[in-house]
Amino acid sequence: MSKKSLAICPLFFSLIIFFAISTSMATQDEKTSPYIIYLERPADGADPEAYQFNVLRSFFGSDEAAKKALIYHYTSIASGFAARLTEKQAEEIQKLPKVTRVQISKPYKLFGSAGSGI
Repeated sequence: MSKKSLAICPLFFSLIIFFAISTSMATQDEKTSPYIIYLERPADGADPEAYQFNVLRSFFGSDEAAKKALIYHYTSIASGFAARLTEKQAEEIQKLPKVTRVQISKPYKLFGSAGSGI
């Protein structure tokens, strides 16, 4: 290799590393929060968790992204799931036909006296 091509190699690798870091930082800048997504009930006999996962997978476009976002399945009283979404994703998933409601999941403080240990 010539001296000129050796000098270009570190610059090339520095640019690759810079772009890799800036791309990963861009995805980290998008703040996600837990959201509860309520769905229409699945057809009788259908597996509720599979039904819910299919909705999430179709939204994200991949199993991997859906698994990463999924927090919890609600199957007993309500039909839906909890997932980590950006505010924009929450607005977009609300537009899906099977989605009936989307709400951010907030912690609530239980009532109790200061000394009760609750």
